[in-house]
Amino acid sequence: MTLRFLSPVAERGGALASSPLEPWLREAGARFEERDGWLVATSFRVAPDELETIRLAAGIADRSAMGKFELQGTPDALGSLLASVVPGGPPGPGVTADLGGALIWLSSPDRALALCETAETSALMGLLESICGESPHCGVVEMTAGLAAIELRGTRARELLGRLTAIDVRPSALGVGGVRAGAVAEVAATLLRTGPESYLVLVGSQEAPDAWEIVLDAGAPLGARPVGADALAQLEPHKEAAIHA
Repeated sequence: MTLRFLSPVAERGGALASSPLEPWLREAGARFEERDGWLVATSFRVAPDELETIRLAAGIADRSAMGKFELQGTPDALGSLLASVVPGGPPGPGVTADLGGALIWLSSPDRALALCETAETSALMGLLESICGESPHCGVVEMTAGLAAIELRGTRARELLGRLTAIDVRPSALGVGGVRAGAVAEVAATLLRTGPESYLVLVGSQEAPDAWEIVLDAGAPLGARPVGADALAQLEPHKEAAIHA
């Protein structure tokens, strides 16, 4: 089973897809460009240098264009499928695994979430469809339009998270590759630690504007500010985790 109609590009008849945060990004002074079928905030018209913001405090970035999929199936069928495609077998509780450059993790015994860079969305969809085609007891649903993603990256990203959630984000409790479900910025969220100084917050698209505003307000005293895709790209090629392009 595949639900392609949830694809944001399909919803807009092939026009550019946009983040549920687009109006708030424009209000913050975002500059936009087309990237992989999406209208993406590449930089912001603010005085502080965005790279310096990340290096000295924390950058707050919209990452909603990332591909997001949910595998659904019986626990036995899902476990068998993941065991066949994930090196080392299915991920354990609270951790992610690499799936051809994407991240995948079990959100419940009968559901797994997968996350990839925007440019890899079609390839990941094809891989997941192929996986599910091997079992009548599994299906894949595209969640890209239904989930927004906010990245926190920088030296004070963990400190900022401490102001936003009761989830234990100490390195001993949430290592790189760790994933937790809970409230972040006063909304239900999934929190991933994607690198030593980077975290990704997945929230429902309807709740994303409220979460964005709360993150900005909490980050302001720390010097955290919005940053665009160009600043994040310049921080590679140290490639903190498989999920970063």
